[in-house]
Amino acid sequence: NKSKQHHFIKSKQRHFTKLKQQNNLIMKNTLLTICICVSAIFTGCKNQVDVSKAIIGDWTIVEADGIAVETGFETPSISFKEDGNVYGNTSINKFFGSYTVASDKSSTISFGNMGMTKMAGPTFETENAVTAGLGKASKVKIDNCCSCMEFLDAEGNVVMKLEKKEATPEADEK
Repeated sequence: NKSKQHHFIKSKQRHFTKLKQQNNLIMKNTLLTICICVSAIFTGCKNQVDVSKAIIGDWTIVEADGIAVETGFETPSISFKEDGNVYGNTSINKFFGSYTVASDKSSTISFGNMGMTKMAGPTFETENAVTAGLGKASKVKIDNCCSCMEFLDAEGNVVMKLEKKEATPEADEK
């Protein structure tokens, strides 16, 4: 009887030791998976982009000078071309001009030779916010993970928020 108990106890000890080893392996694998995921989050979406290249394309303006934009005749947008030209609309009027962006870590931006049409529209609140945001912009911050961009003023305050437009075949033909 004691021999059976001893055998039973040894069997349970081996079983628990095996379970403990399996649990340790599961814990190690789980910890490794968590470390890989955290590492991917912190390294995969860093803002380590050449802003002078990443800015190229069409962007929807979603916030300007602290207000969410409203649509007048069109959704406010801005397009940056490789040749240094910029154009877009304020929701009512179209604007155009040139820009320069530093390709170094400073990511400074400046607009020059800007012009704008002068049509009347339902509300100028959005237009005024867009033109104010463009006038205050001195730095660009791009997040490739969300295809988002922000313009910052000289003090680091966000003066405009933008989202990258998805490329469409019609837009590519223009």
